[in-house]
Amino acid sequence: MSKLIITLYFVSASLVAGCGSETTTIPDPTSDAASPSGTSTTPPTGVTAGIPNGTCSFTLVDGTTKTRWEGTARPRMNGTGNLLVNCLPKSGDDSRAELHFGNATFDGPRTYKGDELSSDGSFRYDNGTRNGDYDGNTKGASCTLVLAEAKLDPSKNEVPRGERIAGTFTCTAIVSSSDKATPKSYVVEDGKVAGLVEP
Repeated sequence: MSKLIITLYFVSASLVAGCGSETTTIPDPTSDAASPSGTSTTPPTGVTAGIPNGTCSFTLVDGTTKTRWEGTARPRMNGTGNLLVNCLPKSGDDSRAELHFGNATFDGPRTYKGDELSSDGSFRYDNGTRNGDYDGNTKGASCTLVLAEAKLDPSKNEVPRGERIAGTFTCTAIVSSSDKATPKSYVVEDGKVAGLVEP
């Protein structure tokens, strides 16, 4: 009887020790492993890492005609909650472009969208002619701006001076408000922007 008691004690002690030695790793809720789909909600920085500071470029599509526009990006905070990027032409012509990340909604890296109902993100292009003002926030227009790089200050709605921002953008259409505009609209492809925030 005493041998049976000793044997039972030894087996039960081994089982307790076995359970106690098992470890379980709880995934970080912010990591990719914690996401049900296994994808991160944080925009990737790899897509913009190679874009040099001062870059603003995009392709204007009018039917089968594609025109590459390249200029210089000059980003700055335009009040609280709005990152404004002015794009000045390198060629010295009168064309220019403008990007807005947020409309009092700027909060760093994420996707900003704009159309006739929303101006969370916007893109405007002026080809330098009297009737050449095209906007991504008018009827029939729509733009998607993906900000991948932006270091926020403690308020979480501004980027400090001298810090880099970078992103990509596309528009299914930017539309002119003028009936005399030719063409009436453009598609915008392969938009890239990067620069250091100015005062």
